[in-house]
Order: sequence, then C-alpha cells, then structure tokens
Amino acid sequence: MKAATVLALLLGASSARAEAIKIGYVDLQRAVTETEDGKQAKAKLQGMFKEKQNELDRKQEEFKKAKEELDKQKVMLKPEVQRQREKELQDRFVELQALYVKLQKELSQAEAEATKDIFAKLHRIIVKIADKEGFTIVLEKTESSILWAKPSLDLTNELIRAYNSGGGK
Repeated sequence: MKAATVLALLLGASSARAEAIKIGYVDLQRAVTETEDGKQAKAKLQGMFKEKQNELDRKQEEFKKAKEELDKQKVMLKPEVQRQREKELQDRFVELQALYVKLQKELSQAEAEATKDIFAKLHRIIVKIADKEGFTIVLEKTESSILWAKPSLDLTNELIRAYNSGGGK
C-alpha cells in the first residue's frame, strides 16, 4: 500500500513537471544472504541456533522423562505427594516455556546484531547506485510490497557484486 501511494505521488508530480522517473528495486533479504558477510553471519547464526536447540531438546527430554516417571508412580503415591510432584512438574514446564522464549529472543537479537552492519553497507551502496544511474526511487522487494516488476529494474545482483567487491565501506 505504501509503495503504491509513493508511486502515485511521484507519477503525479512528475507528469506536472515532465520529469523522467527511473525506478529500481532490490531484494534486501536475498542480498544479505548472498553477500560474503551475510553467508558468514548465517553460518554463525546456524551454529548458535543448533547449540540453543540442543539445550532446549535436552531440557524437553528431561521433562518428558520426569512426566513419564510421575505417570508410572501415580497410583502408588499418597495424594499430597502426588500433588507436590505434579506442581513441581508444572513448574518445570513453565521454566521450559520461559527458556524457549528466552532462546528465541537471544536468536532474534543475535540475528539483528549480525545483519545491522550488512544492511548499513547495503544502504550506502544503494545510494551510490541510485546517484550514479539516476534513479528517482529504489524500492525494497518483499512479498507484500512489490508483487511484480520487470526484472530489468532489479538492482539486487549489482548490489551484491558491489558489496562483495568492498563497495559498502
């Protein structure tokens, strides 16, 4: 919706002044994953994800075993002992959920930190390309903003090449 509004305004203003409009777009997510720095960040994040997933899996397995053990012993336990164990199990479940949320947050923060500098460099390169080639506007291609555009307007490959050759410094 935003891109369409911007385009409508640009087209309206442009026709009044008879200026040529040159539009391009980039797929920033693809650019990040295909730059050398992006590939390194992705590998690092995957390692971190695997480590955190292993920790979560281990805790889930411990919880599962404790629940199975309680289920086996339920009939032999006194009611007050059974309630106490069920409460302990419920507490462990809450801790497990909190751990999951914590690990998800840590991964999100790590991803944001790992890609922050890459996005900043990509932005500098986009500005250089736009200035050099006379673009009026450069849009970001996402599934919700640009549904289709001519491939000739796609600057993503040029952006990736420029980034990998040191253009964003």
